Amino acid sequence: MNKTHLWIFRISTAIITLILVLGAPMELMQLPGAVASFGFIGYPSSLLLLLGVLKTLGAIALWAPLPKIINEWAYAGIAFDFIGATFAHFMIDDSFGRIILPFTLLMILFVSRYYKYKLEQGEN
Repeated sequence: MNKTHLWIFRISTAIITLILVLGAPMELMQLPGAVASFGFIGYPSSLLLLLGVLKTLGAIALWAPLPKIINEWAYAGIAFDFIGATFAHFMIDDSFGRIILPFTLLMILFVSRYYKYKLEQGEN
């Protein structure tokens, strides 16, 4: 097992997990800031609860020893979240920072998945 690959995987996955875990409670509790952001983009606030639950489950699935297919779906779901956020902010002509943040997180997610793959190949 390559220790560099392991650390890159752990750090990139920890960043994604931190973002998901910090964002999920705001959505689950439907805090005013989250509701306002969703309203500004044009999404119904009723999606906040679903998004908060899915972010929490996705963060757990990144680390838990679950079947590979569940882990793959977690990566896909998180990628869809970041792609959707990037697109939504772009479509409403939001600030560059609000557009680039979810895109940057998507790239970090790709790094996490790539190094997870590299680690899985090293085990065989």
